[in-house]
Parts: sequence; structure tokens; C-alpha cells
Amino acid sequence: MNKRALLLLVSMLSSSAFLAQAETVGEALAKCSETKNSLQRLVCYDRVEKQVNRLSGAQAGIPIAMPNSTPAVASERRREAPVSQTPAPKDEQFGLEHKVKTETLANTFAGTITKLTKTARGKFIITFDNGTVWQQTIDTTLKVKKGETVLIERGVLGAFYLKKEGLNTRMKVKRVK
Repeated sequence: MNKRALLLLVSMLSSSAFLAQAETVGEALAKCSETKNSLQRLVCYDRVEKQVNRLSGAQAGIPIAMPNSTPAVASERRREAPVSQTPAPKDEQFGLEHKVKTETLANTFAGTITKLTKTARGKFIITFDNGTVWQQTIDTTLKVKKGETVLIERGVLGAFYLKKEGLNTRMKVKRVK
């Protein structure tokens, strides 16, 4: 226990010495990255972060400029897919939340069935008048016909249910297209 406390004390003193000797934040980070012990390196990074947060760059005399050579970790950051600038209408995005980030989501969708087919396993594939295609996911059946207007409502945990007005049964579906 005493060895850990001594190690932590030495690492804090050495990291504060690194920060005090460094001219820029980038140099302080570079010196921290040279530390071999992972615990000491972490403490050093924490010290640099605290100093930058506590004192602004102008007050502390530490210019907040990163060096030209950034660590390899910074270049390997995950890049997010670009999001379209023009939002699509709510009906076109209904059921595609898992594929596209949207802020406002519709809770229900009403549409007229234009095409009704069955898969090899006997599950419905339903095409609506707006071009969206939905597929039945479980064996619960609901009698639907071409030209009928049905309602798809959002369930919990990303589930969607197709139901007819006036009936108490519903069929679990997923959006295919």
C-alpha cells in the first residue's frame, strides 16, 4: 500500500514538473506520452487537462496549440458518416431510425397497400402507396388486402406493428425499403 502511495506521489510530482517545464500544451502532452508506466502517463495527462481547464491559455502563458505531429491515436479516430443536409419527409424516414439519425420521429404511419406478396416461408411483403416496403417478422397473421388502408405504429425497442382500424390484433413488421 505504501509503495503505491509513494509511486502515485512521485508520478504526480514528476508530471507537474513536466507541465511546469513545458512551453506549450502540445509539448506537455508529448512529454506525457514518453512516460513508460501507464499509471504515471495517465496521471500526467490528467494534470495537463486540469491545468488547461483551470487556466485559460492567455492567463497561464501556455499557448493552446497542438504540435504539427499529432499522436497516431488522434489520426485513428472513428469518422461518422455524413448526414444529409436536406431532411426527408417524416413518412419516408419512418422505420429507418436504425439506419439514419433523425431528431423528430413519427409514432404512426398510415398507408394504402399497393402490392401484397408472400415469401417462400409464407410471410407477407407489403408495399405501400409511398413506395415503402415492409415485411412480416413473426407468424401472427392479419388479413390484409390490396387497396386497404392500414396503420403501422411504433412499439418498444425498435419494433413496429401493422394493424387495421377497428381490430384489436396486430402483426409485427420491419421496414425493408
